[in-house]
Amino acid sequence: MAQVTGNPHVVERTLHQIEHHPACAVVLYVAMAGEAFFYYDDGVRILRPGQAVLCDADVPFVRGFAQGLTELVLKVPRTVFEGLDAPAPSRVPRVFDIAGGPGACPPGYALAKLMRSALDGVANEDRHRMEREALGLLRAMVVGARAGDTRSQLSTAQSFIERHLTDRGLSAARIAAGIGISERQLSRLFSEHSGLARWITDQRLDRARAMLTSKHDHPAVGDVARACGFSSQSYFARAFKQRFSETPRDARRRATDRRS
Repeated sequence: MAQVTGNPHVVERTLHQIEHHPACAVVLYVAMAGEAFFYYDDGVRILRPGQAVLCDADVPFVRGFAQGLTELVLKVPRTVFEGLDAPAPSRVPRVFDIAGGPGACPPGYALAKLMRSALDGVANEDRHRMEREALGLLRAMVVGARAGDTRSQLSTAQSFIERHLTDRGLSAARIAAGIGISERQLSRLFSEHSGLARWITDQRLDRARAMLTSKHDHPAVGDVARACGFSSQSYFARAFKQRFSETPRDARRRATDRRS
C-alpha cells in the first residue's frame, strides 16, 4: 500500500520496460485528488476523484496528471491475486466508482478507507489480518460483495452505513441492496455487534457526541439530532443519556465550559 502525491507529470510503462523489469503484479489506483488519463492499447480512460482503476502492471500504459495527483495504490502480486479466485485483469483497465451514486462499488469505498487508516497509522491491527481484509475487499470489488468473506462484507456494510447515517430512512433492506447481499446475511454479520439496529444507533450517537463536543461549532441539540439521522429529538435525548450517562445539553455545556 502507498499514498502518492505529485505535481503534473506523465508516467509511461513501455513494453521494453516490462520485458526487462516485469512487475508480475496487479495494481489498484484510487484517485483522491486530481483528474488523470489512462492510455492503453485500445483507448483511454479518464479517472476522477472517487474512482479507482484496476490494471495489470505488465500491460503497456501511459498515465498522465495535468493538475497533479493524490492517490492510494495497492499492488498485489499476480500469484496472490490469482489465489482470490477473481477474474484475471484483461488488457483493458477496469474502472470502479467508489464515491457513491448509481452503480457505486461499496467494497471499493471500504477498501480505500482501510488503506487510508493503515497508511495514517490509525489501524493498529495485526498486519496479516489487515492484509487478509484488504484482499477480501479487493475480491468483493472484482467479483461482487456476495463473493466476499464475512469480514469484507461486514466492513462494506459498516462503510455503507457510515456514509448514510444522515438518512432517517436507512433500513436493512436498503443496506443489503446497496452492498449486494441478502437481508438475512446482513443480519448474521451484525449478530456479534448487538444487532444491526443497535449498531446504527451507536454510530449515530457517536457522531452526535462528536458534533456536540466540537471545539469549533456550537450546534443546537435539535440540529444535531436531525443531522445524525434521528427523527425524534426526545428519543435522541433518551438514547444519548443511556449511552453516555449525560444528556446532549450536558455534553455540549461541559465542552463549552472546557473551552472557556
